Amino acid sequence: MLIAIGRTGFGLCGVASTRSWDGSKYGVASGIRAEFLILDGKQIFDRLRKEQHRIQGHFPEERLIWFSEVGVKQCKVFVQKGMDWQDPKKRRECYEWLVRNLDRLHEVFAPLVKGPGIWDYMKLAWQRIKGCSWKKDV
Repeated sequence: MLIAIGRTGFGLCGVASTRSWDGSKYGVASGIRAEFLILDGKQIFDRLRKEQHRIQGHFPEERLIWFSEVGVKQCKVFVQKGMDWQDPKKRRECYEWLVRNLDRLHEVFAPLVKGPGIWDYMKLAWQRIKGCSWKKDV
């Protein structure tokens, strides 16, 4: 699920994966990820990474993973959680985790790009989930 944040070249992404996403040491066997994407901005990524310890302070319960490959323009900063998101009993927990972490990524990184919040996008998605009611304080 891609979410625009108001400036070309940046975005948020919610991911549900059934296998390790790239085979790297950061991949989990099955799980979910909340990502802040920088589509073509290695310099911006490097500048942000210099503030890594300060930025990590906004994520006390999660470990930020900073990912940039040589020869690839896209960079990302993400958090992930290993879980069986296909289990209907865990689906609500999955959505709440994604919303909470996408919102936190937006709050931390939006000052860079000055985009709108994700709540309008997430409210619509949440309403489409059968049997779930929406509230921001997840």
